[in-house]
Order: sequence, then C-alpha cells, then structure tokens
Amino acid sequence: MKLTNMDWSIRVSLLLLGAMVSVPFLDPRHYPFFRHFYGEWLAAALGLSACIALVVGRAAHGFAVPRILIVPVGLIAIALLQLVVQQPIYPSQTIVFVLYLIWAGMLAVLGHALAGAIGLPRLMHVLAWGLLVGGLFSALTGILQFANAGPIYGLVVPLKSVIGNVAQRNHFADELWLASAAALYLFADKRLNWAYFVLAATMLLSASILSASRSVFLYLIAIITLALVWHRRAPGKDSHKRLFLGALVILGLFAALQIVLANWGAPNSTDRLLVEASGKSGKSVKLWGWQAALEIFLSSPLLGVGVGRFSWHMFLTSGPAWFGAPVAEHAHNLLLQLMAELGLFAAILTVGGLLAWLVRVLKRDLTTEFWLALALLGVMAIHSQLEYPLWYTFFLGPFALVLGAVDNGGYRLQAPRMVRMALAGVMLLGAVFLVRALVDYAPLRHGALPSIQSTSQEVPLAPPELLEELRRNVLFTAHIDLRLAAAMPLAGEPLADKLALCNDALRFYPIWQVAYKCALLHALDGQAQQAAFLWHRAITVFPAELPRVMDELRRMPETQGGVFAGLRTEGEKRLDELRSKGLPTEELIGTH
Repeated sequence: MKLTNMDWSIRVSLLLLGAMVSVPFLDPRHYPFFRHFYGEWLAAALGLSACIALVVGRAAHGFAVPRILIVPVGLIAIALLQLVVQQPIYPSQTIVFVLYLIWAGMLAVLGHALAGAIGLPRLMHVLAWGLLVGGLFSALTGILQFANAGPIYGLVVPLKSVIGNVAQRNHFADELWLASAAALYLFADKRLNWAYFVLAATMLLSASILSASRSVFLYLIAIITLALVWHRRAPGKDSHKRLFLGALVILGLFAALQIVLANWGAPNSTDRLLVEASGKSGKSVKLWGWQAALEIFLSSPLLGVGVGRFSWHMFLTSGPAWFGAPVAEHAHNLLLQLMAELGLFAAILTVGGLLAWLVRVLKRDLTTEFWLALALLGVMAIHSQLEYPLWYTFFLGPFALVLGAVDNGGYRLQAPRMVRMALAGVMLLGAVFLVRALVDYAPLRHGALPSIQSTSQEVPLAPPELLEELRRNVLFTAHIDLRLAAAMPLAGEPLADKLALCNDALRFYPIWQVAYKCALLHALDGQAQQAAFLWHRAITVFPAELPRVMDELRRMPETQGGVFAGLRTEGEKRLDELRSKGLPTEELIGTH
C-alpha cells in the first residue's frame, strides 16, 4: 500500500503499527526471568511511539474519543479503588495493570483517530500487511524448528517444539491465525492473487497445525463462519465472493494438511485434541482455573480479591478434591479472571461495554475491512476464553487498536489542544518507564538472581547492595522476592526478616519451595497453628514434592529437638497414604 499524500505523522504511525503487530513475535530473546520481556517491551515501545499521530499532525486535529474507552477507564478506577481499600503487599502489580490499560486506551484512541483521518480501509491494509509479513516469518521459524535447523545465527529459538520465536504454543497459533485472516482479507480485496494466497495460507496453516495447539479448530470455525455470513448478506458482491471462496480454500488446506502431517508422524493439533477427548491427559489446568475463579469470586464478589492475587487465593481455595492440582497464575478465561480479581462490577463493565460496541458496529455496512476487524478480534477473544493473551502487550495492542478503529461512536473533545498536551505528557512518562524497565532488566537476565527452581540449599547470590537496588524496582520487586525466598536457607538469622520475605513471596505466587519453607519458618518461630495450616496446604497443592521435602526434613538436626516433630509426623503420614494408593507422587499432578 502507498503511504503518499499523508501527513508525515500518520505515515510514521502506520509504519510503527505495522511493526507492532509483527516484530515482537519474532524476537528470539527469552530468559528465565520474564521470558517474554523483550517481545512485550518492543510492542509497548512501538505502540507508544505510534501515538505520535495523536500529538502532532493532521490526525491530532478534531479527533474523538471512542466510546469503548469507557471499559479501560472503568477498570482503572476499580483497580485504583482496590489499591486504596485493600493496600496489597505489592502495589506494583496494580500499577503495572493500570499502565497496561492506559497504553491500551491510547491505542484505541489512535485507531479511532487514524480511521477518521485516512479511512478504515487504509488503516486495515497496513495492519493486514504487517500481520501477514510477520506471520510468514514466524511460520518460517516454526518450520525451521520442526526441521531441527538449530539457532540459525541466533535468529530462531532452537526448540524441539514448533512454537516459533514467541516460544509459546498457543501464542504462536494465535499469531498465525491472525496472519491467516489478514491473508484472506488481502485476497478478498485483490491485494493478493490466487497463487500468493494459497502459498501464504499453506505456510501459515502448516505451522499452526505443527504447533499442536487445539485452539486452531476454533479459529478455523470462527473465520469460516464470518466469511459465510458476509457472503450470505451480499452474495453478489465480488469481494464477499472472494472472501467466501478463500475461506473454503483455507478449510480444504487445513483438512489436507492435517492428514498429510499425521501420516508423517508429525505432532499436530488433531492428535492433541484426541488425547484430550480420551481423558488420558487428566483434568485440564483450565478446568481447575475456572472452578477456582468461581470460588474466589464468590468469596469476594463485589470488589474482587485484588489484581495479581488469583494464585494466592487459588492456593487457599484448593480442597481435597483438588489434590495435586497446579496453582495457576490466571483463570485461563478473561471474564472469570476479571470476576475473581476485580469483582462483579468489572465483569459487568467489560461485558456491557463490548456488547454495546458490537451493537454499534453491526449497524455499519459489512465491508471486508469490518470482516477483518471482527476476525482479528474473534481469534483473540477465543484465545482469551482459554488463556490470557490480553495480559501481553503484543496481543493487547492490536486488540485495543482494532476496537477503537472500528468503533463508530465517539465523544468530541472540547479542548483538543489541552488533551494533546496531556497525551504528550503520558507518552513522555511512558518512555521513561520503558527505558527504566530495560535498564533494570539487564542484571536480572544475566543471572543476578537464583533460578526459580532453587531449593532451600545455599546458592550464590548477587552482592547485598545489588539485591537491595533491584528490590527497589517497582516492576520486578515481587518477582525478585519470590526468587530470594525460594533460595534462602532455613538456618541463620534474622528469622523475622526471613519469615516476612517468605510470607510476602507466598502471597505473590505460591510455589512449592516457598510454601513448604514458610511452614517450616513458622514452626521455627513458634507459630504452630500457622505452620500446620501452611504445611497442610503445601502437601495438598504440591504432593509431588513431598518426598524431597521429607528427605531434607529428616536430615535437619532441629527435628531431634521436636521443633518440626508435628510437621514431620503429618508429612510421613501423608507420604504413606500416597504410597499405599500405588501412585508415584510425580504422577499426582498428571499432565496438566
């Protein structure tokens, strides 16, 4: 697409947006501490930079705020109210949540402004090309992984699974189907001929099937259904006819590639779906998360338990029927997550806002641009019912941008110059935050902290002054505390400081190292009741780790003095129960 005859700020914004929907998925840098940091950072930086069109140039004059903005603004208000009322241990979780929503809101305003300045077709063309080019390169990384091609000069993550450089199976499949929708749109709009469309679709579908993500079947159904609706509403329109024919080609290619790859013995989505249907994989972590979310919501229905506190409350909620169920960081469902952490009003606001948006946009003509918008949002919405893609900037950005672009309802600003100045200030603060985050992340990725897999054994740590400096970082404090709590030994003083760190880290994200250690520290501090409670919770949630914990406990001299006598007796009893059932403890968590 030609970007001539446009204001320079609009051209720059479009180029940056094209990069935002493609480049972050291709970054091969993944480290144990925040594996997706660089991909998220790139998406945030590119999206923030693209907002230049809201501050200068033609798009900044007379733009309106889309009505969908009421959703992020309302969620921000609820999160800040929680911050005041609940006073969480780690307010950084709420702060980061609010920053994400502010960033998403700016992109929604940007999408609305660009659609008004240059028209929705031109904006969607840029996004479609960005998604398609990025998706093809991602598909290539997945195919190279399937071929065991190695790191390829550091440009491809060398993994045995086909998960692309985004390094997560379902994220990878989501991106490829966003690109497939973009390819179908460009074909319907005669920007791709038959040969290029079939070639692109074959490459994208092959990689998505090799990812073995089961969500691809849902994405296929959504795209085919939308194409059928568009064709039936205007069967004589050439673009709608091409859209429907292209969708049929995708359906045929998908079926053929499933058969071919299955015959080759390659891992594929169908095999994983059949395993799930057979029940051999055990109870899904998603089902655990959904059940936990409902129970957590019922415990605090109005305001929720707080941003980022789902894991801790899932740890507390787990009962006998949950024995060995993993603690998840998310409910694997957007609505249930909002209900659990932010309460009923947040869920009503989100659902009501999106339904009102849908009612508004369905009144407009069913153009191919509108089809692409619904296809992109549909893929990400489906993914959001099974995981949490919108907690990552590289999905949240395109989602918010398209929501704002398609929203044909808006509020005209009475003082646009003041608004532009405010947006410029927000952009400056955002840039400072991003630069600071990049600087603070550097020592963490280079091993300043122990691995999350560290046990209670003494491990080398960074110098105390560096650790104190790292803990002052608003973005990473909770994650740093979790690793320090997992690595610190039981022995030594001061006990009060260790107990405080352990309790704080456990409430951030319960892992077995910290859960068992907190129980032991409470026992050392003479808090027998709290020690027994945490010990029981740890055994219920992390039974697979009980043998190694008991081995360490038996070797501790404190057990001879009776400090850990009650915990040891309970542990031995529960261990005997597990063994009497003939179940190796490693199998109790199944294949969740």
